[in-house]
Amino acid sequence: LEDLNVFANTCVIFTSSYGHTYESPNAEPTRTLREASLRVPLIVRDPRPGTARGEPRDATVRNLDLPATILDYARVPRPAAY
Repeated sequence: LEDLNVFANTCVIFTSSYGHTYESPNAEPTRTLREASLRVPLIVRDPRPGTARGEPRDATVRNLDLPATILDYARVPRPAAY
């Protein structure tokens, strides 16, 4: 991104699947509704002025939240489904 000279204006979003539940001893498949299988990691780098930097949040992030969050960052109106 730096080589393309777009890093300063690019929102970077990192997320992952629920694979971390398999690392736990006695972990059940992620089709169960346990907290470890409901949460997903989310790291966002927002280059816009006035955004928080390096502030961890304890809020729950669900995969259902990700499309709406990404649309918000892109300043794209959300479809009625969200």
